[in-house]
Amino acid sequence: MNRRAFLSSTLAATGTGLGIALLSARSAPANTTGVIIAMPLNAKPGVPTSDVISAMRPFIEFIRSQKGLLEERLLAANFANDYLTHLHFMRWRQIGDWENLSADENFLKIFDNAADVFTLRPAEIFTQVET
Repeated sequence: MNRRAFLSSTLAATGTGLGIALLSARSAPANTTGVIIAMPLNAKPGVPTSDVISAMRPFIEFIRSQKGLLEERLLAANFANDYLTHLHFMRWRQIGDWENLSADENFLKIFDNAADVFTLRPAEIFTQVET
């Protein structure tokens, strides 16, 4: 996957890359908690969960070494369906930290290596809101 394809698929869901938040009349963005990136993954047909986890390990190891990463988690769906079998959450200090990572050629090669294991849905970008 090249940088342009990855960025366009990642930012396509938000249009601007800043995310769309549905806020109640009493909610306001809380910028002190960082930016959350949610990357939905779907195992290819016949691929067991263990293979998806194995394919994600190099990716997770790489991002854990990046500046600005506050937290990350890989979640497996209890009831996997055609849309989603896994969800990878990352929390970054600022959107620029995520943009730097997502532009890195080594990062993109990791996804190319996992192309036969899972499909990557466009990432969503969120910020926490106070309610």
